[in-house]
Amino acid sequence: MSYVDNCILSFSIMEHEEERIGEVNEGINQRPFISVDSEKLPPGWYGGSKMLETPLYVGAFNYFQEEQFIEHLRKIKWAEPECVQLIIKRQNDDRFEIINVMEEDNASK
Repeated sequence: MSYVDNCILSFSIMEHEEERIGEVNEGINQRPFISVDSEKLPPGWYGGSKMLETPLYVGAFNYFQEEQFIEHLRKIKWAEPECVQLIIKRQNDDRFEIINVMEEDNASK
């Protein structure tokens, strides 16, 4: 049986994107987050008439260790930590929740 959490990770364009996502993915023991602009995907595969202008990463994780992952994100030396957001839809949720990672009240969900 599985328990799937659907995740989106967003952070500032001021970050060194490749370096940051490498650090982010060190905290995951499953397949890593992947950029919506990955070279493995067709350019502009998503809707709209423009290209996205923000780092945006997606992943679906089985039994995602959310609290541990948030703590891992908090240890990364972000250029703009206030911009780090984890958007998550847990297995039994009806909608996504936006977690502002650096806010303490999001530590224990």
